Amino acid sequence: MVLVAIWAYPYFVAYRETVYPVGFSEDKFEQVFIGMDSAEMKLLLGAPWETVSQGNDTVFVYSKSPNSTHYFVKSVSVDQSKVIKIVDEIYYD
Repeated sequence: MVLVAIWAYPYFVAYRETVYPVGFSEDKFEQVFIGMDSAEMKLLLGAPWETVSQGNDTVFVYSKSPNSTHYFVKSVSVDQSKVIKIVDEIYYD
């Protein structure tokens, strides 16, 4: 029982600490796929918290932690016209 509680703690904290932009939903995020048109992805997910340039690619960041602690990372990388990477993981600090 205690082992399960210790293992689940980062997920509990991440759930509590993750914030998303207005209008964001897990259901919509799960509909994004590699190769999806970037304009369609932007229409589906709406405005991200921030947009970061990485070389020729753009990363749309849809989650953050206001307290710089554990949180669920949700981001989508696009090249000029297509989704090339989807990040859906837990950041454990």
